[in-house]
Amino acid sequence: MTGAARVRGRSVLVVDDSGYARLRARRYLESLGVETVLEAADGEEALALYSSERPALVLLDQIMRGSEGLDVARALSESDPEARIVMLTVLSDPELLVRARQAGVAAVVAKDRLEDLGPFVREAAGV
Repeated sequence: MTGAARVRGRSVLVVDDSGYARLRARRYLESLGVETVLEAADGEEALALYSSERPALVLLDQIMRGSEGLDVARALSESDPEARIVMLTVLSDPELLVRARQAGVAAVVAKDRLEDLGPFVREAAGV
């Protein structure tokens, strides 16, 4: 990663096992003015990138091959209680929000409503 990626206030980490979903999120974030979008395809990669880059915000898929988003959120929150995490999902499970909050997630946003991320991105990344 470049030195710019180390500026916490300007980077967002997108964690999703779908390359297409990461691309959609990247394009949306860049349209908002996010300077650095980091990408991880699984929970292990996300934890490593978060540890080294400390992004301002993590957009985390709920269901990924090999790891569940809630488990990754818990690990991120334990390593950094100030981590800002928004869960992305295609599920409409009312219990998910409760479990997500317990795991340190600030909000749950439907993947087909990326525009709902705007306030979180603006607040966390300062754009």
